[in-house]
Amino acid sequence: LKQLNVLEYLSLTCIPDRILFKTILTIPRLRICQLTFRESTTIINYHFDVNSNIEQLFLIYLSNVNYSFINLFLIHTPKLKRLEISGSYFSFDRISIFDKQLYILPKLQILKLKIDSGYFTSYCFKCLYMMMPVLNYFYFNYHKHILPETFLDIFISHWWSIIEQIQHIDIYIKGHLIIDTTNDSMQINF
Repeated sequence: LKQLNVLEYLSLTCIPDRILFKTILTIPRLRICQLTFRESTTIINYHFDVNSNIEQLFLIYLSNVNYSFINLFLIHTPKLKRLEISGSYFSFDRISIFDKQLYILPKLQILKLKIDSGYFTSYCFKCLYMMMPVLNYFYFNYHKHILPETFLDIFISHWWSIIEQIQHIDIYIKGHLIIDTTNDSMQINF
């Protein structure tokens, strides 16, 4: 670990585990961290007594996005200015990123999410904005084959009033929205 003390940039493809997580957090000069995760069934549910100096964090999942790991990572990165998360999330659980206010990222200015098949609640963007009060760039790329019937209602009624407060936004949503009518079903692609 002593050899890592001068490391400022880390790019790593790995299977996440507790030792790796703790090692990354304890590198004092690490400012930019890009982690590409291979599939892991390990659940890391441990809080460390250290906060990282990471300012830019890029998390790329080659398989399922692990939201609990993301939340655990963000709890320990209060100096974070840029966060990018990409990957797929296939689960029958109704777990969503940013559903609980577990931390505040007071310096985060840039957030990029590129998620396939994730689940987002009406509360997640409200919680996200409370966690990231100085956010001024938001990129949201979301793809889901079949969007829930309530997706547009949640997006317009709950998310938009929060999203429009952000200075720069870039939103791309791709999927099929099935709307039931009285006589037949209609499908809208967007």
